[in-house]
Amino acid sequence: MIPLNTIDVSHINSEFSSLDSEATLDQLIELFKKDHDVYIFQNETYLGCVTEHDLMGHEGDEAVSTISTFVNPQPVITLDTPFHEAARIILNHRTHSVGVNDKDGDFIGVVSDKILIASLDGEDMALIDYMSSNLVTISDKTNISQAIDLLRANKISRIPVIDDNFDIIGLLSSHNILELFLDTSSTEQNKDQICVSDIMNSSPVLATEFQTLSDAAKLMIDRNTYAVVVVRTDTKIPIGIITITDLLENLSIEPAQEGYQVKVIGDYDESVLEYLVEESLSLVSKFAYFMGGSGKVIIRTRAYPKRKFRGQILYNIRVRVIGNKGFSQTAKADSYGVEAAFQMALDHFERAIINVIDIEEDRQKTIFDTGLDDL
Repeated sequence: MIPLNTIDVSHINSEFSSLDSEATLDQLIELFKKDHDVYIFQNETYLGCVTEHDLMGHEGDEAVSTISTFVNPQPVITLDTPFHEAARIILNHRTHSVGVNDKDGDFIGVVSDKILIASLDGEDMALIDYMSSNLVTISDKTNISQAIDLLRANKISRIPVIDDNFDIIGLLSSHNILELFLDTSSTEQNKDQICVSDIMNSSPVLATEFQTLSDAAKLMIDRNTYAVVVVRTDTKIPIGIITITDLLENLSIEPAQEGYQVKVIGDYDESVLEYLVEESLSLVSKFAYFMGGSGKVIIRTRAYPKRKFRGQILYNIRVRVIGNKGFSQTAKADSYGVEAAFQMALDHFERAIINVIDIEEDRQKTIFDTGLDDL
C-alpha cells in the first residue's frame, strides 16, 4: 500500500529553469540543452511552463515568433497537496515537474517527478506484471528519419535499440532527437545521414522481469533516467519497458479504498467522464474473479486536433488495469472520437485478458494432470 504522502518544503527545488515571456526562442532552446521543463513568467506572474514536447509540437511552424506560443498553462500546487494529485497534474500536462505556491500565492519552486516516485519505496509488484510488453524495437543502423517515423507511428517517446542478436545496446528517446535538431553545427544534409547509433543513449538502464516497481523507481532516481528496459534474467534481450510515466500513473490514484478506482488523465470532455468510468467498472467486474475485487483503472487519453474524419478528432487511448491479485494488463487503441477509441481499447483489453486466463487455465490443468500421473 502506498502511503498518502503530501508535499512539504523538503520536496521543493528552488533552482529551476525560467524565462520571461518576452524572451527569445534562442534563449528557450539554450535552456532545453540542460533541462526538460522551463517555467515562464510575466512581470513575476507565473504563466505556465514549456516542455520539449511543446517545442517539438511546433516543428516547422514558421509563424512561431514568441515563446508565449509554447506556454503550457500547467496549474500550480501548494504545500500539503497529496502526491497523487501532483502526479495527476504532471501526467495531464506531460511535464517532468510541477510548480509550487506558498500560502501567500508566491511561486517558490518546483517538485519533480523523481521526488514523487521515491514514495514507491516498498512497492513490490514485479515489473513483468506492470511493464509495457508490446515492445517496439529498432536497429542501431536505422536512419534517424525512419526512427522518427517509427516513434510517431507508435505514439511513443522512447524505443530500445537492438543489435543483430536482438540484444539491447541502447535507448533512443525524443530528447535525443530534440538535441540533434537543436545542434546548430549540424546541417540538414548531415542530419539525414545520421543513424540511431550516432545519437542514442548507449548505456541504457536495465532491470530483470522479477525486479519490482520499487527497484525501477530507485534505478530512475539513482541513474537519472526516465525509463528502465526490462530484460530476461541472464540475457540482454528486451521484453518490456517501464517509464516514469508508468510509475506516476501508479501514484495518480488515491490509495486505500475498496473496489476499483478509475482515474482519467489527459484530453477529454467532462461530458464523457461518466461514460468512461461506468464502462471501465463494467469491464473489470466481469473479470474480478481473476484480477481481484479491487484495484486501479487508469485511462490515458490524447487528442490529435489536426487529424479529423467527418468532424471527429483522432484519439489515442490507453487503458491500464491493476488488480489486487497482482494482475496488471494494458491495452490501447486509436480511433476518431473519444468514445469509439475507448471502446476499441476495451475490446483489445478483453481479448488480451481472455488469452491470459486461457493460458493460466491450461497451466493449472497441466499441473493437475502431472499430479495425477505421479499417483
